[in-house]
Amino acid sequence: MPVFHSFTASLPWSIGLSMTILGALVLLLVSCQTPNQSVMRVADFQRAIAEAKATAIPKGSPEEDAAIARVTAFLSDLSPANVAATTKEVYAEDAYFNDTLKTLRGVEAIEKYLLETAHTVTSISVEFDDVARSGQDHYFRWRMDFQAPKLRKGETIRTIGITQIRFNNEGKVVLHQDFWDSTAGLFEHLPVTNQIVNAVKKRL
Repeated sequence: MPVFHSFTASLPWSIGLSMTILGALVLLLVSCQTPNQSVMRVADFQRAIAEAKATAIPKGSPEEDAAIARVTAFLSDLSPANVAATTKEVYAEDAYFNDTLKTLRGVEAIEKYLLETAHTVTSISVEFDDVARSGQDHYFRWRMDFQAPKLRKGETIRTIGITQIRFNNEGKVVLHQDFWDSTAGLFEHLPVTNQIVNAVKKRL
C-alpha cells in the first residue's frame, strides 16, 4: 500500500484520487471473490480453544504468578534483543497466536513475526492495567504506545486492547488471542487506507 500511495502522489491531484478510488474498488471486488475470512478466523480460534489443554496451574499459586510475570515482562519489552532471547521461554512449541492482523502456529513463526514487528517500529511500549482469570484463561488489559516512520510521520500512536492467554502445565503460553481495534490502532494511520476507512465509517 505505501508503494501504491507513493506512485499516486506523483500524479496530478485528480488522477491520483481516481487511482486511489480505483485501488479501493479493486480490493472490494477481490474480497468478494475470496472465502469469508471472518468466519474462517473465528473457526480457527474455536479449534485452537478446543485443542489447548486445560491448565493444571492452581489459581493464586507461585506458578501462576511466575507465568503471568513472564508474559507481562515479555510483552512490555518487544525489542529485537528481548524477542530473540525470550520468545521460546514464553510460548509453547505449538502455541496458537492471533493479534487480529495475523494468525500463527508454533513458536518459530511467532518469534519470526515479532522480530519483524520489532524491526519495523522505532519504539514500542506496553503497560498492563489489569490481569484477570476466568476458568482456564487469563485476560490481560493493556495500553500500547508505538512509533513507526511510515505512520503519522513517526508520531506516537496510542491504543488499547485485551489479550486472552492460556498456559500449559509448564506455564508457557499455548494460546494468545488479542482483542484489539486494529482499524483505530493501525489502519487509520496509513496514508491511503485511512481515507477508505473514514469514508466507510461515515456511511455506517
